[in-house]
Amino acid sequence: ATVSRAADLAALPIVLADGRRVRLEEVATVTDGLAERTQAALLDGRPSVGFQMRISKGADAVGAAAGVTRAIEALGKASPDLEFELVSTTVDYTLEQYDASMEMLWEGALLAMAVVWLFLRNWRAMLLGAIALPLSIVPTFAVMHWAGFTLNTITLLALALVVGILVDDAIVEVENIERHVRMGKSVRRATEDAVTEIGLPVIATTLALVAVFVPIAFMSGIPGLVFKQFGWTT
Repeated sequence: ATVSRAADLAALPIVLADGRRVRLEEVATVTDGLAERTQAALLDGRPSVGFQMRISKGADAVGAAAGVTRAIEALGKASPDLEFELVSTTVDYTLEQYDASMEMLWEGALLAMAVVWLFLRNWRAMLLGAIALPLSIVPTFAVMHWAGFTLNTITLLALALVVGILVDDAIVEVENIERHVRMGKSVRRATEDAVTEIGLPVIATTLALVAVFVPIAFMSGIPGLVFKQFGWTT
């Protein structure tokens, strides 16, 4: 219960073990006074009131920061005599990590396309690799949203890793299809024969990677809290 005056606190009922109720003033002395100051906040040498906002587990740091900013702006408009100043924030670091991760994904995609073109000299194979990259990530976003995961350093690292694996599989398939096409087969027949020929090895390679990363999703303790999203995203 909350009270606004010390007198109200004195009348606060307390339930004893035998079911009886007594007033707080019957077992304690309630006075309204001043406590000795143990902490002080200064901003540029001036006394101020400092407070810190923390997000709960699984919350969106960027969205929470935007909500806090709107609330402070509304409070400032309601009380013009109050001044607010942001001292420090971790959201800027989070945004920098996100931008750096997205740049890494773009650079990886461009380098993968360049490597495909360098070795296969086939614009269709290069285009296929370029299409496979975003198509492999978009469904993952849906699963992450369903599982309640967020875009953070761990999940972005997992996305970068799995995209590289998918590009490897795509290059192997495309190269084998191109080999069958050079034998004089139609594109459809070459695709069917190439997939039949190396489909099982590609699936086995993918399942082997799944067998490596899935146990990470079931790790316990502090490491499990960190790498759970990494395991499932991969």
